[in-house]
Amino acid sequence: MLDSTILIRNFFASWGPAEENLHRAMHAYLSSDALWENIGLVTTKGPDEAVDLLKRFSKKGNFVAFDVEILNIAAAQNIVFCERIDHAIRADGSHAAHGVRVTGVFEFANGKIVAWRDYFDTAPFLQPNKA
Repeated sequence: MLDSTILIRNFFASWGPAEENLHRAMHAYLSSDALWENIGLVTTKGPDEAVDLLKRFSKKGNFVAFDVEILNIAAAQNIVFCERIDHAIRADGSHAAHGVRVTGVFEFANGKIVAWRDYFDTAPFLQPNKA
């Protein structure tokens, strides 16, 4: 079985540069009932809801994908902690905004993500006209 930190690195690497890649990644790596909790914002269940949320975020923020910069990653049993910076990418390849610092906690079962909690400052996302 593949090391869980490698699975997370591969998951993030598959997020760009096109929106379709990001959506495919959700279907490839999330279990059918995976919970993705954006602490303070919203929780999705399964890859379809995750993709729907990403579509809403990308439309509001004018971006199509993410470039993920991993700062630190650690694993124990079926849990991975990953500190990262998510850089939103526009259709022309430019960055839509400054990167968002995020710490994600991922739980795995049978090689799939079954729970994913992202912790970040939600204030910019709650202000009008922000993504």
